[in-house]
Amino acid sequence: MSHVHNGIYEFNSSEITGLTMGQAGFKIIGAAGRTEVVCGSTAGYEDIHFFVGVKAVEDDSDIQMHALAHGDDFAKTAVYTTGTTGRDITVPNGDTIYGVFDKITVAAGDYVLAYIGR
Repeated sequence: MSHVHNGIYEFNSSEITGLTMGQAGFKIIGAAGRTEVVCGSTAGYEDIHFFVGVKAVEDDSDIQMHALAHGDDFAKTAVYTTGTTGRDITVPNGDTIYGVFDKITVAAGDYVLAYIGR
């Protein structure tokens, strides 16, 4: 079972394999308008603590993600900011960004699969 060490979740090899293959499930995030999901508080995401990867589907997707691990957020300025489209990064269709994210914003008309970590 995963445990926390210095504020970072650590997984054994079979757990990480299961997570990267989506065995913990995923959520589809996206809509006609700009969509922000905050784990633990957005309706439908109250029981999710974080995502471990985000995959662009259907088309290239403009997204921002707030990282829980040490380092930068996934945004052009390395700082996640709600409602600021100029900080989105385009992820090509089919590409997956791995990390531990608790906030995700997806541009209007774009869709991503967010893989549940816990």
